[in-house]
Amino acid sequence: MGKQSRRLSRKNRTKFAASVTDGNLRIVVATTPTTVGSGVTLIPDLKLIRAALLYADHVELISPSATMLEGLNDLRSGGVPAFLALAAGLDDETLKYRIKGDDPAQTREMINRLLEYRALTRQERRSLDVSTQAAYQGAEQGLAGLYSAIGTREIEDHVAGSGHPEIEVALQSGLLSINHGVTSVLISKSATEFGESYGSLLQNLVSRGSALLLDEQMSRIVELMVAEGQLSPSGTTTNRSIKATTGTGLIARLPAFPHADVHQVLEARDQLDSHLLRYRRAVKGYSQKMVSRPFTDDLQDELDDMWLEEIQPSVNELQHQLSRKIIAQNTLWEGLAAGKSIATEAAAALIHFQAPALGLDQVLATATAAATAVAGVAPPIVKALQKANEAKKGDLYYLAALNSRLGPPSAAR
Repeated sequence: MGKQSRRLSRKNRTKFAASVTDGNLRIVVATTPTTVGSGVTLIPDLKLIRAALLYADHVELISPSATMLEGLNDLRSGGVPAFLALAAGLDDETLKYRIKGDDPAQTREMINRLLEYRALTRQERRSLDVSTQAAYQGAEQGLAGLYSAIGTREIEDHVAGSGHPEIEVALQSGLLSINHGVTSVLISKSATEFGESYGSLLQNLVSRGSALLLDEQMSRIVELMVAEGQLSPSGTTTNRSIKATTGTGLIARLPAFPHADVHQVLEARDQLDSHLLRYRRAVKGYSQKMVSRPFTDDLQDELDDMWLEEIQPSVNELQHQLSRKIIAQNTLWEGLAAGKSIATEAAAALIHFQAPALGLDQVLATATAAATAVAGVAPPIVKALQKANEAKKGDLYYLAALNSRLGPPSAAR
């Protein structure tokens, strides 16, 4: 898949970005590297990212996997210099896979030597003795040969299947940014230094009151660090993180959510942006019911219970009330029960409800105008549409509408 084909149009980039200009709810998604078979993947990260995009005004991603895949993606057009930057950022496991059996320690030494050489000024390079210059030139040739042997086709295929194209779509929307400056430093360090650096980063995040959304492994690390006194989340961080986990967790539990890609998520977010604030107010109330600490399995268990006992039944009822089929059935039934027939003009008003470009408020006005032209028809039509209109004002309408828009076409019927 080419880069151009994965990009949003200029029109869509502007549209999606415009929906967040009035908000300042930020969520930091922090993950640990995940590998499957041939190398790193963003598939586990994407579940958190998609849910965060549907809840926050901006999402900051801290993901070593995303940084490594960004380097892979830039490799095609960057040639040997890009390959050097990429190789310097790969962990040993991925580097070993990519160099196809060569000694990763030897390759790492060559990479470090070249990085040192390229950091020198022109004057410093000229002052090197002949043997040192020859060693650097040999490393340059070795890297060029390695790049030629590996090629880019397999790398491009890996990037395409890793979930990175969806990250690109989110980046271009303006809703997502990646903290590459941090993760690129973390990747190049040893396992011990990696842990220390990430721990320092997390301490900074929790001390500044960030709303954190963590993957499963990172949640366990943070919980252990808190238990050992290495991290002391502020009250602000705790409250914001519980709300972020609740708001995104309920979204992620929608039946249609796992099947949606980032582009569908962004379109749904744009179409339903006016209802998001009401959902956030509801999340504040729901999050206050939670007794578990953030970043724990217990909190996820509480969310499971809340979803099954409170949220799912409410969402199902809302979808029932908003169903076009149910509205039409109720209208016809009430009309027959009152001994009144539904005239052509009234039926036309219901047909208008099917048009996705027409809002329910407009439909209600259209139905009222059409119905009043036919004596006695107004009550059954207007009553059904008013009931649906009231459902739109509910705190959980955002979830019900998301499930319809993210699901297959039949879900909206």
